[in-house]
Amino acid sequence: MKVDSSLDRSSGVLTVSFANPPVNALSTALRERICDAVARAHRDHAVKAIVLYGDSSKGFFSSGADVAEFAKLQQQLGGGSHQSLGKMNGPPPPSLDEDEYGVFERGPKPVVAAVDGICFGGALELALSCNSRVCSSRSSFALPELKLGLIPGLGGTQRLPRLIGFEHGLKAMLFSTTFNASKAKALGLVDTLVAESGGAVAVLEVARRMAVELAASGKLVRGIERVDRLESADVCAKIARGMAQSAPFKRVSAGGAMPQYAECVRVALIGVEKGPLAGLQAEHVAFRQLMASPTSKALVHLFFAQRSPASTPSAGKPSSSMFGPITRAGVVGGGLMGAGIATVLLKAGLEVVIKEINAGACAAAQKRVASNLKSSKDAEKFLARLVVTESWDAFSRVDLAVEAALEDVKLKQEVFQTLERIAPPNCILATNTSTINIDLVAARVPRAHLEQGRVLGLHFFSPAHVMPLVEIVKTQSTSPAAVQACAALCKRVGKTAVVVGNCAGFAVNRMYFPQAQVASLLAVRLGISPYAIDAAMEQFGLPMGAFRLLDLVGVDIGVAVGGVYDMAYAERSTNADGGLLKLMLKAGRKGQKSGAGFYRYEKGQRTPIQDEASLSPFLAEARRSEQAQNSAGVSGSSFSGEMIVEAVLLPCVNEACRILEEGVARSPAELDVCSVFGMGFPSFRGGLVHWAQSKYGSPVRMLERLRQLNAACGGKVPIFAPSHALLRSAHVSAPQIGRAPSPPRMAGAPDDIVVVAACRTGVGRAYRGGFKDTSVDNLVAPLVEDLLKT
Repeated sequence: MKVDSSLDRSSGVLTVSFANPPVNALSTALRERICDAVARAHRDHAVKAIVLYGDSSKGFFSSGADVAEFAKLQQQLGGGSHQSLGKMNGPPPPSLDEDEYGVFERGPKPVVAAVDGICFGGALELALSCNSRVCSSRSSFALPELKLGLIPGLGGTQRLPRLIGFEHGLKAMLFSTTFNASKAKALGLVDTLVAESGGAVAVLEVARRMAVELAASGKLVRGIERVDRLESADVCAKIARGMAQSAPFKRVSAGGAMPQYAECVRVALIGVEKGPLAGLQAEHVAFRQLMASPTSKALVHLFFAQRSPASTPSAGKPSSSMFGPITRAGVVGGGLMGAGIATVLLKAGLEVVIKEINAGACAAAQKRVASNLKSSKDAEKFLARLVVTESWDAFSRVDLAVEAALEDVKLKQEVFQTLERIAPPNCILATNTSTINIDLVAARVPRAHLEQGRVLGLHFFSPAHVMPLVEIVKTQSTSPAAVQACAALCKRVGKTAVVVGNCAGFAVNRMYFPQAQVASLLAVRLGISPYAIDAAMEQFGLPMGAFRLLDLVGVDIGVAVGGVYDMAYAERSTNADGGLLKLMLKAGRKGQKSGAGFYRYEKGQRTPIQDEASLSPFLAEARRSEQAQNSAGVSGSSFSGEMIVEAVLLPCVNEACRILEEGVARSPAELDVCSVFGMGFPSFRGGLVHWAQSKYGSPVRMLERLRQLNAACGGKVPIFAPSHALLRSAHVSAPQIGRAPSPPRMAGAPDDIVVVAACRTGVGRAYRGGFKDTSVDNLVAPLVEDLLKT
């Protein structure tokens, strides 16, 4: 980190340049040094004008504030709530100044910002506080603070609307709009746009010339005082009301659940109605309160979780030359998932071949891909690289083959046998299965799998061309080079990739398998309406409830996947739905695709319509069946919406503990990324694990609540049984969940219990996971528990 000052004595222009590689993040210390350098320049009689320049050798004027400081600042500010916004408790911390950047425009000498590259957040606020701005054609500008649960806190809410107009400025902040150089010039955000060929040298030359001209004119434009582009107070108020009531605003603010959006509108309007100084003060107070809010803490956590080493697979050059760059890919199956995967690969520049079973299926696959690409201006170019065929021949030239066939083990094994025979020996063989153990899928291709290590899971989430997450599933035999090659591909196609271990359901689907089971239990055993359950989950912030999700993926798929989990996790799988799904399936109610499931759908429409009359007979029969098997006599009448959410999600957190314990995922932060980008968990809650940690505070309280919910649901519900990881974390009073510490092993104590041998069960041989990833503690704990009872 450095700040340099260089004075051209012939012109009297002082160039203040700063650098903080790699992105010139504006830490508190760097901002202080920049402000100090400019303040000294204002006092120096030898200086006539000032140019501010961020070293652009890495393509950045500056990325903005150093987000790493936010977590520390949040700890300093303490806890907060959405209701406390606008109320200041105690003096502000020293790093927050109501107008820290005022030194740039309040002084007697002109300050010109020379921007060459990315200028975001606090960096744009810095440039806005200068008297004029010059930029290169590669520059871009944005105020994305709202994505972190904040508002611009260094004058942005006041200066941007005055510079480009209230409506443009407010929209830019609310939607984190990025302006390229041409758009910035057209809006008046920058005063001069320099031709690309000149680069930083040309930008600095023009900025210095402009600084000299401003100094000679004696007329300094102070952005905070400008009103020439600002609409009247009445018009601004009307714009603000319309914006806050618009569908885009409700969508981006999660229906008002994220308070920074309403605060941004309120603070910007205060500056118009009461003047810029009142606006700056309101911005300062709101920024401080938002920084301490649960929403900001969650979003900042998620920001770092996405960038943590555990959540960021290496996308560098593969360590082995066996797998070269992936330029050609084959997809087996052109259904909704296969077509979506092909779409993603085509948009990344790959040549793609789709294998289908007959001419009709080929035509349907081609149509699906074309439909996925219809909004792209390059659709024709993408489709020119697509081949859809009934033949396997083209797979002899691919670098990656992705199996996207039905969730049928035998079918997938046959596909892999064919791929091993036809595809090149350096072709990565991937399956897009969402639940099936990869070792089982690859059981008939031992050479490719066990010897060459080129088999893995590449699990896209549906719809593949929309959902941002991809699970790269590695087995004990998968080559690190194959993982690296796929990580590089995911980065190329713009996906968030996480590397996870191999088990039924992997990380995301395994973590969420309790959701459908508990929702069914609540609906059948406790008599809560499926529509009330969905409403509670959607009110919480999930994109859809468990029953809408079942309708979307298909009730038949739900039954099939449930069977996989019943076998893989038999000891905790809970079948308390009275056969509800099978009853519906027998009646042809498969969900959206059949026009009826838990909801009804008009022909050609996807909007769910509640249909109590049609659903009631199935629920009644399922409840009779369940009551015949379980006479607990419990009722869900006392269940609030919050309690429904807890009952559905806390078993998922419990399963997350097991996933961490077994090493399927590497950190709680990684599972938060998975839950947000794989299952649509609300980002403003920080992810599933972060939500639980924030709500309950410790594993002890999670354990207590899990037991309370178990009792409320009739007791002895296997899905509520606490994991050994959660039990141990609670026992040692760990501050947060994660991979629980193992108890100390002190051999030789008089009360030692020694397990001499154990035998594997038929379930283990049926690919429950073979216990290969199961810790010794978890394997032995049930046996020890029984011994202690005797």
